[in-house]
Amino acid sequence: MSAQPPIAARHKGFNRAEIVDRNFIEFVHDWRGAAVPTPRDDDAVLPGSALDARGFRELFESQLISRHLDLMARVLRVKNKVFYTIGSSGHEGNAMLARLTRHTDPAFLHYRSGAFMAERFRKLPDMDPVMDSALSFAASKDDPASGGRHKV
Repeated sequence: MSAQPPIAARHKGFNRAEIVDRNFIEFVHDWRGAAVPTPRDDDAVLPGSALDARGFRELFESQLISRHLDLMARVLRVKNKVFYTIGSSGHEGNAMLARLTRHTDPAFLHYRSGAFMAERFRKLPDMDPVMDSALSFAASKDDPASGGRHKV
């Protein structure tokens, strides 16, 4: 695996997000699990499971969206391009909760649960969790949640 340029860190010499990201990339790169045929979208992920392959991929994508938004927010914060970087790494499992609830259900989670938000956005047409998060990070007046006013 070729060396990647380091992700900018707030504290020189230590960036926990970079370490986690590299560990994940290395794990996926080195994984030697058994090769299996790609399941059809409507195949259950496990015998008897209500979760199908399409849903599983969507959940995983929501988790990746959340993690990558966290990483990019940290990079952009170091460059003074954004103002707010409370990440939600470690909350990726909340994507399943979003899948199992209606978009109108109250959810008293950590308010920055990115995977929950990304998955819940699937329930509404024309929603883009990446763009909305970017607008929020930049304290943009176009941020649909705050109009740029909710920054600490």
